[in-house]
Amino acid sequence: MSQFDEPEEVTGLRLNPADIIGHVLLVWAIDYKEHSPTRFSTPDKKSDVIVVDLVDLDLYDEDDREGLLARRQWWRQGRLIQTLRGKIGSTRPMLVMMDKGTGTQGYAAPYVLTSVSSDPVMVTRANDWFARHPNHQVSTPDGEWGVKPDEDPWEPKQQPRPEQRPAQPQQPSNPTLDRLRAQATRNRAKGILPQPPSDDQPGF
Repeated sequence: MSQFDEPEEVTGLRLNPADIIGHVLLVWAIDYKEHSPTRFSTPDKKSDVIVVDLVDLDLYDEDDREGLLARRQWWRQGRLIQTLRGKIGSTRPMLVMMDKGTGTQGYAAPYVLTSVSSDPVMVTRANDWFARHPNHQVSTPDGEWGVKPDEDPWEPKQQPRPEQRPAQPQQPSNPTLDRLRAQATRNRAKGILPQPPSDDQPGF
């Protein structure tokens, strides 16, 4: 038997906008969550989400072919939500490139989707993917993840605070200790106090 343990496999695929800058994508808008707070959310600010299916034509699938499918990705970036919210329910994908826009004073540069649908090379790449996946179906809003519809499948679960943790089960009673405790309680009630050890007896 090996003395070494193996890492657990994490199922599911997540493609964050920051990780796919410059990549060519097919994007379907699936759903919109008006408020789904994370551990970084503040009570005074809405935490909305756009849920998308996407194919990254610059990544390779399990068959080493161009086009990695990632279903039900939760994107929280404001500009992306604005761009995609009106496309929810459409079976026609957007053919786009993930870019960074220009940031304004005090704000980081937003993620933006730049259309490449007029580029014949990109259109050919997209059509090649569809030719290899003629039965592709877009995800449904409720999804297949076994999570609640408003729960991010990749959001780390918060550990309960100490006061939220369930009470620890009581240890089984020890008859001998129980008898000694009861005897000590009776002695204290009668005013009988334990005697200090004598010089020839070891202390505690």
